[in-house]
Amino acid sequence: MGFLFFNRLRHDRFKVLDFYEETIPEYLPDTFRRFFRVSRETCEFLCQTLGQFNRMHLRNPSTGGKLEMPIEKQVLMTLKYLASQETTLQISHLFGVTEYAFLKHKNNVIDTIYENFMDRFIVWPDSNELAAIANNFDNMGTRHFPNVVGAIDGSHISIEPHVENPHAYLNRKKFHSVILQGVCKDDTQFTNINVGWPGRVHDAKVLRHSEIWERGDAKCQVERQVIERAFGLLKGRFRRLKYVNLKDLGRICRTIAASCILHNIAVLNNDELEDMLEGDDDVADDNLVANLFAENDREGSLKRIRLTNQLNL
Repeated sequence: MGFLFFNRLRHDRFKVLDFYEETIPEYLPDTFRRFFRVSRETCEFLCQTLGQFNRMHLRNPSTGGKLEMPIEKQVLMTLKYLASQETTLQISHLFGVTEYAFLKHKNNVIDTIYENFMDRFIVWPDSNELAAIANNFDNMGTRHFPNVVGAIDGSHISIEPHVENPHAYLNRKKFHSVILQGVCKDDTQFTNINVGWPGRVHDAKVLRHSEIWERGDAKCQVERQVIERAFGLLKGRFRRLKYVNLKDLGRICRTIAASCILHNIAVLNNDELEDMLEGDDDVADDNLVANLFAENDREGSLKRIRLTNQLNL
């Protein structure tokens, strides 16, 4: 009986191995998109771009230096991880690898994206693009200050209670979180992010200590419809951000940042997921309003002082 049971386990495992080699290639475009939350074209772009980095070509000395895992398989496993709340055991079994191998390659993909793509895909617009963005916001017909070049707000990313100081991460809504502050264009593409502040911290403090505050050369405003849509698309596409069950804070922040980068890549590739748009119930409700104007340093400082008074800091 034990022999038969063992053989059944081996048979099931070999069946799962076919998932990457045989099942995924047969997916229709909509099926692929529903499963990995990006189009096949976006996935191919990621594989080609990530393939430029040596760290994506890990080789195993014990097998004569053979490639440990195809880049496409590493990317697909990572996308599945970010796209779902499935456990590492479920995903590793699905792709026919050990949990250790899955975690190793998933972390490597996320680290490669974070370390090499942040400054490439989450960038502050140049002067020409700023003018176009401001015009797009003006054409939305919503009431706001003129010449707005970004929508800004914060969103709580639910996490496990922090080991060292759990109270600091308990937000007003009574769950543990880190704050993702984002600035986005009218097309929901992020131009600046700040992630990692404990959930208990007021949004105004996060803003005051962020790069966007220090710039003082742009004007952003809470455009609820735009920024909530950006967060909704982000969390709808990458459902791992509904609850990041990791212990290491640095790993949590890199996972969130990599998801924002991938969101931008999807937007640039016209990889829309409107049917998967989810409302973001965790957008901060502190009436955060950031107005950073394109003026000289003295006038910018005065604007920041007025903003400080607005926020009652």
